[in-house]
Amino acid sequence: MGRLSNILKLVQRSGLAAERIAKKRLTVRRKGNSPMNTFGLLSDSITFQIKENNGLANLTLESFEEGLILNDGYTDVPFRGKTGKYDDSQYITQLAIWAAKKFYGNNYKKGLKAAFAIARTQKANNSGVKHPGWMDEVKEKIDDKINEILTQDTILAIQADTMAKLNLTI
Repeated sequence: MGRLSNILKLVQRSGLAAERIAKKRLTVRRKGNSPMNTFGLLSDSITFQIKENNGLANLTLESFEEGLILNDGYTDVPFRGKTGKYDDSQYITQLAIWAAKKFYGNNYKKGLKAAFAIARTQKANNSGVKHPGWMDEVKEKIDDKINEILTQDTILAIQADTMAKLNLTI
């Protein structure tokens, strides 16, 4: 069980590193856009989960749907007509929360009204939020960091095993 717990600790460290990297990438300016993390809601929603099954550890990052919307861009604004129907869209809800905090002192009702105005404009102009590729950047940086952690820990483990076998101390 010792080696398995060491592997789970390694995956845990990798998960913490992945979470830090993802949150940090939200603060980067891209192509004239402001940083994505204006209030920290998306950043706060990013967490890692480890699921262990039969000696295999699976590491996943989870966050609000907003992260995918920002990565892919969003031109199909979930908004119909002038009546303000939005079919419980996470997009409209998050936009309303953002507008309420940014402009109206957390007044959600006013934020929702602003969210509809923004969505109406986006739909008319066929444009929406976009920070394309930010998740690809995160994945690349996470892969690099996990490889670095694995390499360092493997080298240390080999050195420790070698020293133990040779009964040497440094």
